Amino acid sequence: MSFFHEFARGSPGHRDQGRDGPPQVRLRRKTIAKLKDLGPGAIEPVFAALPDADKNATVAFVEVLTGLVSQKTFPQFIEGLIQGSPRVIAGIAWALTSNRNYPPHPPARGPSRQPGIAKSAILEVIAAQKSRFGVRELLNAAYAQEPNEKAGPFSGQSARSRTSTR
Repeated sequence: MSFFHEFARGSPGHRDQGRDGPPQVRLRRKTIAKLKDLGPGAIEPVFAALPDADKNATVAFVEVLTGLVSQKTFPQFIEGLIQGSPRVIAGIAWALTSNRNYPPHPPARGPSRQPGIAKSAILEVIAAQKSRFGVRELLNAAYAQEPNEKAGPFSGQSARSRTSTR
């Protein structure tokens, strides 16, 4: 874990400005590149580091996760949405909303039907990725939801349509 602690802390104090910026910026860029090069093996350590990360490190970790989302790694992200802490869930949702390298899963067929998953995070991802769903898929997914969850997939759309008609 010292790799992640150094990353979150930045490099020690001298202010030598190189052509790529301060040493902290260069260190973070190198660390992000190394984590992305590790591939799917970096996902679990990044999940483990997210709860203790500061704001800047969290942004960098989400950037790494965004680069690692794919059809193969998607189940790891879903598992993180089930077992992760609130900060891990927020980071995963942010990464999933920023990336389109995985197949869209409407709520009825996809991850939201799994017990224990963070439904608010799934709805956030669906709202960000809704242009990837067909109308028929969204309607079928909405009808398959439980009564107290039916408004979720359409809540952002109805608010926007109300403001655009005024």
